[in-house]
Amino acid sequence: MNISLTKIIESWITDNSKVIDFGCGDGSLLQFLIDNKNVNGYGVEIDHEKIQQCVEKGLSVIEQDIDEGIQDFVSSNFDFAIMASSIQCLKNPHIALGRMLDLSKQCVVTLPNLGYWNRIRKMLYRKDPLLARVQYLQSLRLFFLHLTIQLLMLFLYLYSSLTL
Repeated sequence: MNISLTKIIESWITDNSKVIDFGCGDGSLLQFLIDNKNVNGYGVEIDHEKIQQCVEKGLSVIEQDIDEGIQDFVSSNFDFAIMASSIQCLKNPHIALGRMLDLSKQCVVTLPNLGYWNRIRKMLYRKDPLLARVQYLQSLRLFFLHLTIQLLMLFLYLYSSLTL
């Protein structure tokens, strides 16, 4: 995970909180939060190799496809639900976001900037490691998903500023 992104997420998470990380990958963010914020953390991942890396680090991880299984989680009074750079991989991100809000008091969702000129250049030449396994049409879908989320965030910001 990007070091600066990890530091930003760390600044949002309170000490000794209960955290669930959807799409935790190799568990580096979760391990960082456990070491630096003393959180009680759980990870959710679908990739077997990444699950093995989490287990080797001593992390609690559940093998689950977020698209198909996030509704199976019952509220465990999580303080934070994190989805760091995973939402663009989901087929139904709106369902996952709604469920995250049900599971926790606060959510942290990050996504890669697919509009960054260098990423677009790499996408066109298919040299982007983030999108190496994604087909061309799916990468376009991800770009428009990112754009939609950005517009939604802008709308929510404008709406909240008008209501204050």
